[in-house]
Amino acid sequence: MSFLRPEGWLLGLLLPVMVLLYLKKQPVVEYRVPSLRFWEEALREEQGFRLRRLDRYLSLLLQLLAGLFLVLAAAGPLWARPFPAERVVVALDGSFSMRAVEAGTSRFEQARQEAGRIIRDLSEGARVTLVLLAEGVQELVVDAAPREALEALARAQCASRPLNAALAAARLAAYPSPVILVTDKNLQLGDRIVRVGGALDNVGLIRARYDYYHGEVLFAVKNYSSGKKKVTLSLWQGSTLLDAVAAELSPQSEAEYSLAAPAAEGVLTLKIEDPDALAEDNAYFVPAGNQGKKRVLLLGGDFFVEKALAAMADAALLKVESNEEAAGEEASRAQVVIAADGQLPPALPERAGVWCLAAGSALPEVNERLPLKALPSPLTEGLVLKEVYLEGAVALPAGEGMQVVLKAGDLPVMVAGVENGRRTVYSSLDFRRTNLVTRPDFPLLVNNLVQWLAADAAGEHPDNPPAALITGEGLDAASAASRPPPNPLAVPLARAALALVLALLLLEGEVARRGL
Repeated sequence: MSFLRPEGWLLGLLLPVMVLLYLKKQPVVEYRVPSLRFWEEALREEQGFRLRRLDRYLSLLLQLLAGLFLVLAAAGPLWARPFPAERVVVALDGSFSMRAVEAGTSRFEQARQEAGRIIRDLSEGARVTLVLLAEGVQELVVDAAPREALEALARAQCASRPLNAALAAARLAAYPSPVILVTDKNLQLGDRIVRVGGALDNVGLIRARYDYYHGEVLFAVKNYSSGKKKVTLSLWQGSTLLDAVAAELSPQSEAEYSLAAPAAEGVLTLKIEDPDALAEDNAYFVPAGNQGKKRVLLLGGDFFVEKALAAMADAALLKVESNEEAAGEEASRAQVVIAADGQLPPALPERAGVWCLAAGSALPEVNERLPLKALPSPLTEGLVLKEVYLEGAVALPAGEGMQVVLKAGDLPVMVAGVENGRRTVYSSLDFRRTNLVTRPDFPLLVNNLVQWLAADAAGEHPDNPPAALITGEGLDAASAASRPPPNPLAVPLARAALALVLALLLLEGEVARRGL
């Protein structure tokens, strides 16, 4: 048997206090009586008196047993099932939440110890496959001897990314049984589960960005705890405190806040000042000033688009006329490439989004004036398009994976999606033949396009915590459906101990009622 919280045994120091309080509870009282008339009757009941004295000490014994089982429950007892298999897959959760520290030990270290215990319990001839799970799945050793598996386990490192549950489910389902998962999460993966850690006592920053229009840092914070939490949030530029706010969060909730940082430049640091189990998500780095702006490369030039981009406070515009100029060092760092003539440079910046303005020019043109309509999409959020028209509409084909964003009548004139792993927008709008450019909708549309196209290439600071502790939730059920429900290898006994405490207290109450 092992214990999740060995420090719980310290409560046993209170058991002698229970004895003292019990003995002090029933003092002996002397009574003077005028007659011995009932003496014989008292002698006949002598045996009953002895039983009552026995009941008195039985009550104390029951109270001590109840206290002992209460101490046992506080220590978190685990019963380890025997596992005699000769070929075992041990999957170790090495994702971000496993960095949480409880009683001076990280959950990853607890998981490493549990995995080591499982491997050491195997026979010398057993073969072990050791798998590390995080955002991806890494095989540390395959069909190795227990000694080699233990050496690989000692070298395993905890990642700073969330667990991809869908990918983990698909990979673990491909291994032959038995598969043992050591994790702090409630996942239905593998054949048997070993859980480490208790409820996560943590408040973390999950996203943040600099608002160039208001000079503020907008951010979200999440309470992972089961109770209400009060924290202090602060914003720093180097060693200078810019702003701070006190927040109170309900259990398992997230909330959004803002802190003032006018005319900030460089990387700002957002902090949760109150320490908790997971220190790594108590700081978030936010680029501001020129460093945080989205770099947009405009190739060929379009008057209306250029003016809309120039009005964006969070965009740094680079305009070039030819593909040769687009090969420069500054252009290669662009996060969004807009091709006014539809001709993209041969070498696009890595992960940059692309907007081709003149797509579909070879398709038949409809010369009549048609109303412009927006379809639900992140690119059309906030658009009204009241009495907005387009003349000379050119229909675009909505290929596989592409979503129609704008229509002129029933003709698609803007489509968006992921093409060859890159966020891509095609539009056939001739901005000289529409009144869209005279409406507030136009700069909003351009802003939405830039934000969406730059989402994959945005310069996220590498030290920032993830927005979630687990991704792909709910997608693991289908992949794990072929396996039976997980059978815990380490069975927690704390609830059983608490049930015994309740039963002993009820029995002690009955003994005390009869004996006093």
